[in-house]
Amino acid sequence: MTTIKINVAALKEDLAWLWEKIDDWLPQSQQGRAMLLLCSVFGFIASIMLISKLINHVDHTKVHFDPTRDYAQIPFDELDATMICEQETNYRYGNSVLRTHVDSHSTRLDKTQGLYKIFMFADIGSKKHFEEITVHCFVDPSEFMIDHYRAIVKKQDTLLDKAISFLNF
Repeated sequence: MTTIKINVAALKEDLAWLWEKIDDWLPQSQQGRAMLLLCSVFGFIASIMLISKLINHVDHTKVHFDPTRDYAQIPFDELDATMICEQETNYRYGNSVLRTHVDSHSTRLDKTQGLYKIFMFADIGSKKHFEEITVHCFVDPSEFMIDHYRAIVKKQDTLLDKAISFLNF
């Protein structure tokens, strides 16, 4: 067992010297210290936001590759591509995604382009007020990632359109 001895008196002297140097470096006026504190807080918040964005970007990869899965035994399929598209929709719209459903008539593997073409609908908003968007999502099965993603919001009728459709009933 190793014993470490700390000279407390020397440590106190070193800390006092360090504090003196920091105090010499800091602005002496209250306004200068407040400005330094404000800049430090702003820099800290900006750093946290940047790190958070970088971490989210790393977490939000469009790759759906499971290192524990043997893709030779269980190949990448349409269900995997659909899950990638749902993850991307949830990433883009967050908690406002109420539900998604796949248009099974249009969703397919396009062998000429080598892409899974996933077409789905998503309800975005709150339970009382939501709108349906159409999602076109193309997934490259060899790369396990999205090749193309587009969300289309349905055109909202103007008041004039509603009046014309009411008169034409």
